Amino acid sequence: MDCFTIWDRDVEEVTGEGIHYLGGFIDFRECAARYGRERGGDSACVGECRAAGSLKYFLFYSDRIYTRLAFENEPVLKALFSKKTSDTARLREMRNKIEEAGYRFTEIV
Repeated sequence: MDCFTIWDRDVEEVTGEGIHYLGGFIDFRECAARYGRERGGDSACVGECRAAGSLKYFLFYSDRIYTRLAFENEPVLKALFSKKTSDTARLREMRNKIEEAGYRFTEIV
């Protein structure tokens, strides 16, 4: 599956309509429509979420090409001294904002 990858550090704003990032926009309604066409289900699902493993990400079913929003993980030792929040915490915070907008994800195991 081909996809375009962006990093969470490139996200500028999350609104009820979508995600503005450096160089583009992820439209939640567009993603939900494509997800419904390809996978079935309700119109609130915008993609898939992988919250486990070394690379955590959302895979949005964007109209032209899938968009993966990945969360960079810092090495354990560096993370101990960093003021940056963990990739898991940043993913959870982003997911909460998206769910507050009325959209959701299926889980990737």
